[in-house]
Amino acid sequence: MNRYIDFRDVELTPDEWLLDHGRILKGECNVLAGEGGIGKTTTLARWIADLTLQGVKVLYLGERNPKGMLKRLLAAGADLEHVRTVNLSDFADIRSSIGVIAQAVEDGFALVILDPLSHFLPMDADSHNDAKMRAVTRPLADLVQETGLTLLGLVHLNKNEGASAIHRLQASTWFKDYPANVVALGVDPNNDARRVMVLLKTNADEGTMRRSLIYEGSLVDVGTPDREVMAMRSVFVGESSLTKDDVFPRERKGPKPERKAEAAALIKELLADGPVEMTVVSRAADDQDIAWRTMERASTDLGVVKRPGGKGQAWVWSLPASRDVFFAESARVRH
Repeated sequence: MNRYIDFRDVELTPDEWLLDHGRILKGECNVLAGEGGIGKTTTLARWIADLTLQGVKVLYLGERNPKGMLKRLLAAGADLEHVRTVNLSDFADIRSSIGVIAQAVEDGFALVILDPLSHFLPMDADSHNDAKMRAVTRPLADLVQETGLTLLGLVHLNKNEGASAIHRLQASTWFKDYPANVVALGVDPNNDARRVMVLLKTNADEGTMRRSLIYEGSLVDVGTPDREVMAMRSVFVGESSLTKDDVFPRERKGPKPERKAEAAALIKELLADGPVEMTVVSRAADDQDIAWRTMERASTDLGVVKRPGGKGQAWVWSLPASRDVFFAESARVRH
């Protein structure tokens, strides 16, 4: 059996955009990044509205109550005939519930949104391990390649302001290497009330975002004639010459002392009762929005002992005081 692919047999097709201005690359994995509370989901509702008004079917998977997203969709003027969600009790994660997404493709959905992407990773996924991230996302990557499905994941930027924006995407380099198109939303340095969309990375050659995009928010009433219900709407204002370095400037210094102190306190708390898998530490750091580099520096200052957890297992951290009883304690490592 011939296992090779002849490049002469590969169809060379032009890049296509599901949403213009280089925001969503069709048939690929895309990422919308930004710090927490910046307005990513509100801007996303604007995008969904634009697509549904064109007749594009969208499946939105979000961790929030559907009512919150419904208000945003109504405020943005979306055609609700073309957007759906699912009961999250029927959708565990992107690996075990891949059948739900496959069925959505069969049902004509062109775009699947994961908001945020990290919420739908399997429990055993190590977001700091590239190999494990590729393994757990392989079924979804295969589905995208085989069907032409377009995928969009929302990703948080960490607080490591000493790094460039593309290197602030979660922990593993998978978050910047795998997606074909990555855009980020930040505060307009010239107007705190506005948000700026900039391109961080793309594999496309044509139709890419050449200038940044400006959005501003406004409150609108989406209720009934006898009941007021206010919701935020994101409005596209226009283009700007602002660059990613203007929106996400790098601080050329180490982590702020207070953040390092927070990291040290978190490590002490997690390891107080004995050895803990690094994946537990990673999840806790993400929850507290503490950059992984800051956690590593704090762990070095504390003298944290780091050892392999065994074949196929995550690394294990323990406080120096438990060094001598490390192996005795490892039988009850927290996962």
